[in-house]
Amino acid sequence: MHGATVDRAHVFADGGGRELTYVAMSRARETSHVYVAADDLDQAVEDLTIEWSTDRRQGWIFDVDEPAVDDRIRRPSLTHQAESTLLLARLRAERDAVVAMAPDAEARLRSLDL
Repeated sequence: MHGATVDRAHVFADGGGRELTYVAMSRARETSHVYVAADDLDQAVEDLTIEWSTDRRQGWIFDVDEPAVDDRIRRPSLTHQAESTLLLARLRAERDAVVAMAPDAEARLRSLDL
């Protein structure tokens, strides 16, 4: 069930990656249990280490600010994105305030060729 919360979570590690495992295991209020098909404990630990250390989520073009260099994965710069969004919102609000105060201001602003 989507978004369900349970007392105990039982998760079969079947190659879904760390993202899906996190979602499944974070549904429990009390305990979470993970099950692995392996020959022994060492193999289970190795399999989980590999599975949970790999980012399997799909990457989108807007996840990064700059192109990858030398095939390295780039992480988004959320600070840069937030700053740009806030600056744009602030500039639009200032423009709207000027236009509201002086109806002919919009034409004058356009004539400044900003």
